[in-house]
Amino acid sequence: TLFIIDIWLWAALITGVWVSRRRERTGKAHWRTPALISFAAICAYILANGLITGRAEQLTAEAVQKKFNVAPTLVVANPIPLQFWKRETLWRDDSHYGQGSYTMFDDVRIDNSMRAHYMGVADKNAFEANVTRGSPLLFWSRMPVAQIVDAGIKRTLKISDQRFTDPLVGDRFSAYFPIGDESK
Repeated sequence: TLFIIDIWLWAALITGVWVSRRRERTGKAHWRTPALISFAAICAYILANGLITGRAEQLTAEAVQKKFNVAPTLVVANPIPLQFWKRETLWRDDSHYGQGSYTMFDDVRIDNSMRAHYMGVADKNAFEANVTRGSPLLFWSRMPVAQIVDAGIKRTLKISDQRFTDPLVGDRFSAYFPIGDESK
């Protein structure tokens, strides 16, 4: 619902405390009022963000159903830093995944590409039994994605989390496993 470090929450918190402390130092009556107003605004902001996220997830599921004729089993709407009214949307079913975007003012947009994640129930069980045993990645990953990285003769299985596919951070949230002859 909220970005990890939400600038708007921090601004409301700092402003409320700062104004209250100033009023207390000058001896004004009801010096706690700005802090209480700030607290109420923060609660309203958190509620509004929850509603935005819920709406983004609902509209994304409907748009994926309409566009690809697929009923997503999981939809996640991640907030965009500084832009609380926008969400990056991620969806998946048992065999495919995709993404899109949601803006409170422009509705939802689904990317045209739908990719196989190779992490359906049967695939995931095979990976856990044969390849990724002991890997903490599958333990904490909510949206695992597998792909074969081909570097000539050497083939590697890359498992990552769909939520962290941005090239700037993607490799930090990935695990690589040799496949083929070198995995024996």
